[in-house]
Amino acid sequence: MTVHEAIQIAERKIGLSDAKWLMSHFFGCGLADLKLYFNNEIDLGKLARFNGAAQKRQGGVPLQYIVRSANFFGLELYVDSGVLIPRPETEELVELFLTDQVGLKEGVVFDIGTGSGAIALAIKSSRSNLEVLASDISGRALAVAERNSKDSKLKIELQEGYLLEPWQLHLQSCSQPCLQGAIIVANLPYVDEDDPDLALEVKMHEPLIALTPQTRKHSTINFQAAWLADELFMQIEQYKNPIDAFYLELSEPVIDAILLKWGDSEFPYDFTSKKDLHGNLRFLIGKKKRT
Repeated sequence: MTVHEAIQIAERKIGLSDAKWLMSHFFGCGLADLKLYFNNEIDLGKLARFNGAAQKRQGGVPLQYIVRSANFFGLELYVDSGVLIPRPETEELVELFLTDQVGLKEGVVFDIGTGSGAIALAIKSSRSNLEVLASDISGRALAVAERNSKDSKLKIELQEGYLLEPWQLHLQSCSQPCLQGAIIVANLPYVDEDDPDLALEVKMHEPLIALTPQTRKHSTINFQAAWLADELFMQIEQYKNPIDAFYLELSEPVIDAILLKWGDSEFPYDFTSKKDLHGNLRFLIGKKKRT
């Protein structure tokens, strides 16, 4: 059987685009170069792996989980079902931070809920002089992030814990010069558990803990999707506002809920929000007010 024939058979089950994507992975080539192999006979071992992958895809398993790889900001990251698959919107978040903080050469960046380490590693690859600290409540996710840190040879510090809690002593004991340039860049879980727009494939295969806030410790907002963002701001306030700025990926309803509570309070940050490339309100930026 030729490569082209195998793709044609798989196309009936999973569509041409996914069939080509999987086959290009097994040949280690780009989609543009795949046609060069179309007339080649495919060996039985590779055919069996390809057919097995196509069967998983037919069952709704995301392509990135099947091949255990996802591209993010030019980095090839290992991913499995213990971490969220990095999204293009999160690449926009990183780009927004890098562009807005173009003059930031030294300082500390916190990636809260790091998952695969995508944000932390993308920032470190672009600004090697920054100290990047990443945390996650999931030990399984941190193992993936550590693997990606080693594979990419990008050094980041990883800690297990809830939001900023792993860095509490550092934040509370550090003097202002030490904290100059401390910034949060994070994609927090912000999806409501009953969101009707959440794709079935995502519900079935991606970790719920990375999509939806699972617990509420202190949040006073009666909207599940906003709990973590609210509690992050409560921690910032509790630790005497040590953060210079934050860049968060959220949803429009969560941004609205956060601004309703914090926008007119004495919280010493100026808020702005921005849309993603699809025109959806997606990013919340806060910068410390200067006195």
